[in-house]
Amino acid sequence: MTDAYVVGVDMIKFGRFPEKSVPQIGSEAALLALDDCGLTIHDMQALYCGNLGQASGMVGQRILQEIGQTGIPVVNVSNACATGATAFREAWTAVKAELYDVVLAVGVEQMGKGLLGGGSAAKGISKEGLLGSGTMPSVFAEAGMEHARAHGTTFEQFAKVSVKNHHHSTMNPKAMYQIETPLETVMNAEMISYPNTKLMCSVNVDGSAAAVIASERKARELGLMDRAVKVRASVLTSDPWQERDLVMPDVNTCTRRAAAAAYEMAGLGPDEVDLVELHDCFATAEILHYENLGGGRRADGQGPARRRERGEGHLKGRAARLRHHAFGVRRSRHGTRPRARHHLRAVRQGVGEEPPPLDHEPEGDVPDRNAFGDGDERRDDLLPEHQADVLGERGRLGSRGDRLRTQGAGTRPDGSRREGARLGAHLRSVAGAR
Repeated sequence: MTDAYVVGVDMIKFGRFPEKSVPQIGSEAALLALDDCGLTIHDMQALYCGNLGQASGMVGQRILQEIGQTGIPVVNVSNACATGATAFREAWTAVKAELYDVVLAVGVEQMGKGLLGGGSAAKGISKEGLLGSGTMPSVFAEAGMEHARAHGTTFEQFAKVSVKNHHHSTMNPKAMYQIETPLETVMNAEMISYPNTKLMCSVNVDGSAAAVIASERKARELGLMDRAVKVRASVLTSDPWQERDLVMPDVNTCTRRAAAAAYEMAGLGPDEVDLVELHDCFATAEILHYENLGGGRRADGQGPARRRERGEGHLKGRAARLRHHAFGVRRSRHGTRPRARHHLRAVRQGVGEEPPPLDHEPEGDVPDRNAFGDGDERRDDLLPEHQADVLGERGRLGSRGDRLRTQGAGTRPDGSRREGARLGAHLRSVAGAR
């Protein structure tokens, strides 16, 4: 096997492009990546294309119709939220296995607006709304609530993830939105699925990213080693069966397993990582995956990770996974590691050290219900002020928040919880959210 390097990489500015087709969006990133390394489609020996929305639409072949049909093999990849990253990994694997010397990987998606996940059962009674919700806002809200129950993570801590990422978006010319969102604004935004407000949910966007991957021999032959970035590891996992899967998705185990395998393959540990490009589909997910990657306190009862990472703002879509590769490669080329180390200083914290104190520690024993009011009885006495305000009649959510409460956000007119009102009561469609 040979080492494989990224020699060209780029992405388009993410946004909404209803006037363009998926192949047109993907071809833009493909040409940008080829231009980045001074090559053309005639130099490519294979194309790996990731797309979910048109999984049966032969998107890779249609991209070649836009940029040049050279007769090379095309592999179309569909793998849910890992679609773009899987296309990249398949391209990398083919080069490492010496099937090809230089290949092109593209991730592209045209998301439009609307809610992801959920749906009805093919047979029998749908579990949607009866046993929680399979919609993505609800799944990751549930995961965040589980983390809060175990570690005391607060609404404010989750919200700070959004504040940080939106701040970073102001420095990213290819982000769809480039605006600051102060903490108060994030926490008082429309509640989608507690504890995630609208500004803590990534927006559905259209976009594409691409990478050119070459063997070491080919990179040297083309004179590209001065800009080549070696891919030391790439790992793909799936969920191992657990009894809890029958009622509650596990969004953590496969990430932990993948991270452990990647560190072993690369011969590195989490304390040696200088930069993390971490997808933030929801603010709750980012805190979970800090720990799953081993960069902070693991989910072992000793408290959540409390650190900053170099985010790029909210950019949702399967193409976003290949986007992470694009940013990481560019930073590696231009020597931004010291700055990245500053933003990831708590990665060095390690598991053996005590984390900073939490913003809120529940007083007394935490009951067998999570501290955010799960169950029929509200526990505002266990909530920080902002959390109680969001759930209670004193909420400062503005006209949209008032509308949510009058439409059944889980409280009776006297302020008590409706029977059976749980996390799913706060789920609101993100269709047209932006």
